[in-house]
Amino acid sequence: MRTSIIHINSYNRNAGNINDFTVYFQNALFKLEDSELKSGKICIEPIQCVICRSFYAVDIGNNTFDISSDGGNTWVTQTIPQGNYNVQNFLVFLQNLLPTWLIGWSLQTNAYYYQAPNDGNTYMFRFNNFACSLLGFNIGDMPSITYNNPIYSYIAVNMEHSKVILVNCDLPKAKYSSFDNVVTSQIVESQILLKIPITPDSAPWSTLVWRSQSRDIISFDLSSNKIDSMRFWVTNEYGVMLNLVHDWTISFRVTYLSTEEDNSENYLSDIADYLHLLVLDKMDKAKLK
Repeated sequence: MRTSIIHINSYNRNAGNINDFTVYFQNALFKLEDSELKSGKICIEPIQCVICRSFYAVDIGNNTFDISSDGGNTWVTQTIPQGNYNVQNFLVFLQNLLPTWLIGWSLQTNAYYYQAPNDGNTYMFRFNNFACSLLGFNIGDMPSITYNNPIYSYIAVNMEHSKVILVNCDLPKAKYSSFDNVVTSQIVESQILLKIPITPDSAPWSTLVWRSQSRDIISFDLSSNKIDSMRFWVTNEYGVMLNLVHDWTISFRVTYLSTEEDNSENYLSDIADYLHLLVLDKMDKAKLK
């Protein structure tokens, strides 16, 4: 068995951009040796990732919604400027966008209150992307609002729709080694390498650090004995590409392991477990006496 550590910096990518890039390896860097080819495998284990939360919570693709003033016959698309918002400053944005409306906010329910102007018209909202969560609605909702029929948003408003950063990689993993349902309702084989949570104390532009706490928490056997390149891309938990503006780094431990060595380690692990149970059993019997 032999190991190596690989450190990747998106700044020194060979192709692509910060959010979706490829790095290439020289032939001798990332492969099994000739003596290992017959009964060997490569195991890769992420050990650290440092990434700046340098993307806007409201960005292109999730920053528009439609308004109708005639009960849904005609629609006007409204665009929300890219950026990071909280409940209060987004309320100011809505009040400036719709100055003839009465728009408020409930502290108890974290919901917005909408009352249309007193002009006899029936207004409607329409949502086709995740901007809906900023206003307190779901995708596909089409609430109807008049002066005499004001409403509260259907759900609590959410200024931070994405709660997770997913680091994806095109490494040829061994079959059935990992699964996800990020972009489909079916559980399929996954290219997700890391899932980095965005915690409540992770403010915009802060640095997110993921570290492996011990070996084998996240590790993958590869189905290839030679790696020439690795492609990385960064998305949220809905499979939407994030628009990072600062470079980031990731590190791996690579283990080149023969099948015989792998089996030996398993046997030693089984023996250790058996001895542990044996000791516990003797301790229990001693207590009974």
